[in-house]
Amino acid sequence: MSTGYEPPKRVNFGWLGEAWSLFRENAGLWIFAILIGVYGPIAFNLFVFVAQGISAHVALGVHNTVDVFHVMSRGLILGVTILDIIFTAYIWSGIFRMAVKQVSGEPISFGDIFSGARNFGPMLIFMIVAYVLVSVGTIVILGGLLAGALLLPGFALIASGEPVGSAISKSITAMWGARFQGMAFVFGMGMIVTLSIFAFGFGPLVTLSMVALISALAYRDMIGLPNTGSTESIEQILGLKGETPHAVSLTGEAIDEPVQK
Repeated sequence: MSTGYEPPKRVNFGWLGEAWSLFRENAGLWIFAILIGVYGPIAFNLFVFVAQGISAHVALGVHNTVDVFHVMSRGLILGVTILDIIFTAYIWSGIFRMAVKQVSGEPISFGDIFSGARNFGPMLIFMIVAYVLVSVGTIVILGGLLAGALLLPGFALIASGEPVGSAISKSITAMWGARFQGMAFVFGMGMIVTLSIFAFGFGPLVTLSMVALISALAYRDMIGLPNTGSTESIEQILGLKGETPHAVSLTGEAIDEPVQK
């Protein structure tokens, strides 16, 4: 008889309450993470475009500089857009990884927000794929909701080190049997996030934190976290520590040969 963990393979609307509880445990850290990941680029863009507006005003008063300014402006917009995409993928890779750690029962810290370099490339590709699928899906009735539901655990999978193709395949396979429940859940979660925008700017700090945690919860319940039932920490599983335990003598001194597992 198997003694391993068997995921329930069903969408659990209790994820909303569990994500809220997890958020409250580290509310300050989560709020700071979302401030950096969402409001950071917004503030940067505002600064750039205000500076651009001032430069345009100056250029209008200088002969033969208007055409050059327009060319530079288009280049600036393209550069800012690329920087935004790169920064977003980097920060959110760390945010989703932080969510996986907390759902796994591991402590999280400020440094986790900036730990996205390891999975930055796959997260960037996955975000682009998810954006395209959801955008194209909206053309077809309910297609966007279906794409969002099927890819719900995918972000957490990528943050855990799963390759892009494997993350997409595992996410779709796990969610397909509960796709209609998943669509209802994604619709409800989207409504909550949208309504939170009207909460004096504070609401999205909470709801977007919960989105990251819900992706990790979906990973846990629909697929199964890699360290479930294991004594290893999520850090060891992600290969960030990799220390091999050594045997010790009766006196407590370390023996050079590693313990044979």
